[in-house]
Amino acid sequence: MVENILILGNGFDLAMGRKTSYEDFLRFLNSLSFLLYCQETYNQQIDVKNYDFLLKEFDDIFENSESNPEESFQDELDFYKSLPDKGKLGLLLECLSDYFVVNNEPLQNSFGEKRNFKAYSDFNETFRWILLSILKSIIEEESDVESKCSLDIDVIADLIQKIDGKNYDWLLKIKNNLFLRFINENKSKLGKKWSSIELVISDIAEAISYLKRHLEEFSQIFSNGSDIDLTKIQEKFITKPNFAALSFVTNYQLGQKFDYGSMGFQKVMDVCNEKFIQSLEELTDYLEFYLTYLDKLDFEKRKIEKKRSNLDAIEGLEKAKVLTFNYTDTANRLFGISEENTHFIHGRIDFARDKKSINTMVFGIEDKEDKEEKTENINPDLISYQKFYQRIIKETGSDYRKFFENPKNSGETVDDMNIIVFGHSVDPLDKEIFEKCFELAEERGGKYKFIFNYYDEKAKREIVKNLTIILGKERMISLTAEQKVAFVKCDDVQRMERELL
Repeated sequence: MVENILILGNGFDLAMGRKTSYEDFLRFLNSLSFLLYCQETYNQQIDVKNYDFLLKEFDDIFENSESNPEESFQDELDFYKSLPDKGKLGLLLECLSDYFVVNNEPLQNSFGEKRNFKAYSDFNETFRWILLSILKSIIEEESDVESKCSLDIDVIADLIQKIDGKNYDWLLKIKNNLFLRFINENKSKLGKKWSSIELVISDIAEAISYLKRHLEEFSQIFSNGSDIDLTKIQEKFITKPNFAALSFVTNYQLGQKFDYGSMGFQKVMDVCNEKFIQSLEELTDYLEFYLTYLDKLDFEKRKIEKKRSNLDAIEGLEKAKVLTFNYTDTANRLFGISEENTHFIHGRIDFARDKKSINTMVFGIEDKEDKEEKTENINPDLISYQKFYQRIIKETGSDYRKFFENPKNSGETVDDMNIIVFGHSVDPLDKEIFEKCFELAEERGGKYKFIFNYYDEKAKREIVKNLTIILGKERMISLTAEQKVAFVKCDDVQRMERELL
């Protein structure tokens, strides 16, 4: 007999055709919040289904646009005009949020007076051309523009109407989320990693911790009241790798205009830290909302089916045990795996829960301290951001350990075991879980093999590197030599068949 355990990361959902990447999530947040921002600015009814005013205005703006002498946008304009209204809306919001949100530019004049896009376009001669340039770049970069930029307003409206305690006021606050603001304001500095939210959370948490460790040094600068010089503060940490995060946290403090004289720098930093922890909780709620929206879109509206992958080589896959790092039940829905055999190590979405219930989704960073070190070495400033702490608070448990136990009444026979890792980069952020899985497999006895699936050669090298960091060089060499670790391309069914015990 052979038992199979699947360890799933977000790459599994992506391989099944679901838009569950952080980039998709951030794109959704920016587009949705900008639509509501426009309604608020135009004194329109706050309702996602109310967007005709926006399309009419931009139809007029684009109709009167003149081609740039060096470049024609006619093909892009024709494509935009050919889309249905919802497709137009999605693409338009993608362009507008990229222009206004990323540049942190309000839709108002220098006197703070609100104005519509037509007036903004007339005042700002380059606006129309820049918007068309963004439109062109999106169409050129995306293979399926209409799907990638879509915003199904009917599904969003339905969710908001049915869920108690969540409304458009809650969604209007998206644009003020501190982590989202940091990402949008520093998108160009973050480069290709702009959508790596966990890295952003880590940088922000480390920035707060750094400022608290240097209380005396920074308190002297902040005590100058209205004469505080941001550049003088930045000089103190200009060589730090998380300079952008340090600048953002510092700038946030200055904007709050704390009374350092009566509060003291320590208290100010504590208050600041609490604000960021609250923002992380709010961002987790927005992620839960997005994934719930995606579930309705994929399983109720589009009715997606499983995609081909090397998992097709596993016989009786519906009987497998699943340890998933995802918040979604994609494996249960597409492969028929029972929830009884599934452990959501980082919690799961439950947007319709009772208002008194907590969000059980674990969303943060891993503990960088050695787990064997004494308790007093745990950094109290970082603990609320860390996954191990959140797993305890949110009681996600360790049920996956039971998957490695020998079945009762099995006698002396121990079943062989395949542990198939699919869609996870084995990032050291989840070091604790992978270490435990290797330990449990060894303790169980009998044959076992970890099969790590990879998307391409670059991903394979990343997995090998991360495994070596987690297990150590000597153990990695030993496990590979003993054929207890193998690597298979995620679409190579034949190779998977050969590797499975």
